[in-house]
Amino acid sequence: VYSMIDCYVSAHKGEGFGLGLAQSAALGKPVIYTDFSAPTEWLTEEKGHYPVDCNLVTVNKDDVHPAYHITYDPKLEWAEIDTKHLAERMQYVYESDIRKGFNQEDLSAFRKMLSWESAGLRFCEAFENIMGVPIPKK
Repeated sequence: VYSMIDCYVSAHKGEGFGLGLAQSAALGKPVIYTDFSAPTEWLTEEKGHYPVDCNLVTVNKDDVHPAYHITYDPKLEWAEIDTKHLAERMQYVYESDIRKGFNQEDLSAFRKMLSWESAGLRFCEAFENIMGVPIPKK
């Protein structure tokens, strides 16, 4: 499916990882995305991915599904995208006919970042930070 698109646009309020963004970028498709949350860790304009300006706003409890009210945090923020900047980015990509994506070196680094070992190490680090105690190493 992603091979049939010209550009992937993700005007999200917050993205946990962004599998669609990753699959599109891996195919060399330009990606336009909200400049907030996880995708900012691995998408860059130098590689043909275009962040869109946004403002962080506090999430209202009424905006959260009632099933999640018990975990609602009044400090929670999400992105409100700058729609004018989004339109400018889309126009730029359309007029430029850009096809960059990941090169082989980038793809290799990306795969390493997502390996089970790497994910496990990051999980352990997060656990240790939260609990304040080290996990015994074998």
